[in-house]
Amino acid sequence: MPNFKKIKAVQIGEQLCSARVGQGLSYIHLSVASGLSLRDLIHIETGNYYQFDRDFEQFLEYAGIYAKTINVNICHIPSDQSKRFNTKPDLVEKEIYIPSFLRVKSYPFE
Repeated sequence: MPNFKKIKAVQIGEQLCSARVGQGLSYIHLSVASGLSLRDLIHIETGNYYQFDRDFEQFLEYAGIYAKTINVNICHIPSDQSKRFNTKPDLVEKEIYIPSFLRVKSYPFE
């Protein structure tokens, strides 16, 4: 059975990441403007709601803060989400170096 919360979290994360990159914002600028940690921003963009104590509502609350900061409406997610988070990993690498111990590892669906 598909985990619909995980699928929705990934869609939200992709939309936010695309909007952030489109606006030319770095994680540092977004972190300062939103008050969210770098760790939180990365987990939101990858749809990793497990890192929010497996609480989807808490993930949505943090994603809402992120979205409000960059003026994006996450209530409407287009059905065509053809772009994935790592389509341009060099953009993230150039913005800020993220040590390997802070990088998100893939977790299997529940």
